[in-house]
Amino acid sequence: MSRLKNMEGRFEIIVPTTPPDPQTLQWYRARDSLLGRNDKWQGLERAIALAADCTHPDAVWLTEIAHGRVPRSFQEMQYWLIENDSTETMDPRAFVFTYLVSGTIPGDHSLVDGIFYEKLQKIAKNGFAFAQALCAEIHMQGLDDIEIEDYAFQMAYQGSLQDERDAWILLSQCYNNGWGTNTNEQLGFACLRRAAELGHVPAQSFYGEGFVIDEPEHFLWKGKAASGAERTRSFQQDFIVNVQWPMNEYSRLPTTQIGKVIFQIGAILRNCNSEIEQVVNTYRFRFCGATKRKEIISNLKYAVKLHDTWCRLTRTTVDVWCCIALRYQVSRDIRRLIGEIIWASRRDALYELDASDETIVYRQGTRRSARNVRNRNSKKRQRK
Repeated sequence: MSRLKNMEGRFEIIVPTTPPDPQTLQWYRARDSLLGRNDKWQGLERAIALAADCTHPDAVWLTEIAHGRVPRSFQEMQYWLIENDSTETMDPRAFVFTYLVSGTIPGDHSLVDGIFYEKLQKIAKNGFAFAQALCAEIHMQGLDDIEIEDYAFQMAYQGSLQDERDAWILLSQCYNNGWGTNTNEQLGFACLRRAAELGHVPAQSFYGEGFVIDEPEHFLWKGKAASGAERTRSFQQDFIVNVQWPMNEYSRLPTTQIGKVIFQIGAILRNCNSEIEQVVNTYRFRFCGATKRKEIISNLKYAVKLHDTWCRLTRTTVDVWCCIALRYQVSRDIRRLIGEIIWASRRDALYELDASDETIVYRQGTRRSARNVRNRNSKKRQRK
């Protein structure tokens, strides 16, 4: 855990540095599908299925409500939730989800009625992190009053104490814009990183923009946003547009950086390889000539081929090492350790792809092409 304090010293912000719990990420995916948030299409059947395979307490609660059933409509889902919400106990999850499952956007003041907001504030005060994030989100739609700014910041801060994903992105906005606190870009970027790690699609895109375009992390996070977004196509389109710089200007980068950047691009593009031609032909490149579009598509597919072959060769190296280690009776633990080291090094190796026949060769400190290597080997065979 890293401890960061704002300039006023009133609040101590604890930004976790450990990877998020996989079950928490699974629950967020289920919640997004249930409510249609975080750029996800609303799908009740998918939400119930994701929750059924998750051990998060909220997911277990939702699974118990469903009882193995699939709701046929939003109204039926709301009825199931209302059955588990009594006026005496007022289950915070049931109340909030009953209101939001209808597709109501909490950030739109015209859709937030007074009764709901009054209860939402009460639930947030009682410590429900998601309700605290919703309160902050509603207030941030019209920050023209100091008291409103302070309340929005406090709600986002309280939600972040429970590692609520939506609270982290809102807290980041508070620090970047000075809402309810002094401006602190370092804290804002740290909060943005946590929201991105927890799967917030816009946060992943914004966090990727915080890195220089020739850094692998830029494409890693922009690619995660592109693969996680469902409703907004701009995440996928912007990602493919952004990769043009390193693919066309990679010769300007240091030799050790070229492979890392293109490998990262290929790792992400392979998930949307079938959409590359469609995006290039229908989006910002529509004013390019046919030859230029063909070159762009070829460059993008180059990265995918490089990534796949790179991984295949590294996997072969691991297998060869294991065979040799077994032959010489190397300890199993050492065998596994070295195998993992070899596999992790696939991002740092230097390979080169010859576009003529898609042959990849290992490159050590030089920029020899695959064709030159083949010609030299052929001459050696002729001498023999």
